[in-house]
Amino acid sequence: MAQQNPEFTKGDVLDGWIVSMVAEAEVSKNMILELGTAYPQVVKHTTTTTTAVLGVALDDASADGLVAVLVFGPIKKLISDSSGITRGHLAISSDATAGSIEGKAYADGGTLYGCVGVALDTADAAGELVPVICGWPGMVAMS
Repeated sequence: MAQQNPEFTKGDVLDGWIVSMVAEAEVSKNMILELGTAYPQVVKHTTTTTTAVLGVALDDASADGLVAVLVFGPIKKLISDSSGITRGHLAISSDATAGSIEGKAYADGGTLYGCVGVALDTADAAGELVPVICGWPGMVAMS
């Protein structure tokens, strides 16, 4: 379930695309990052092409240290449909509930989906607000 009152900013960040996250392991300035094990952790992006890039480290950070991350758009809380969404999945428009989102695992494929962004947390109920980094990547080919 997505936290509704988190310690770190996870929703409705409208004034900038630089957010503070926690480095799960050491990261270096200018590395591309992906979500870590739990919110608000980030790690350097692996060589896995099916893992979404979250942003870019603006500073060096040691494990458990704060790191400024340039993300691809503002963070906005969006409404989950009944199928929910898993942290790290791409937020796509719901095919069941108008105006809501559902999650899709990042993958290669031939079916195009309109993507709103990347989910920062898990939502497991209809109507739950889930923080999403919006503006990335638009249309995605997925199987």
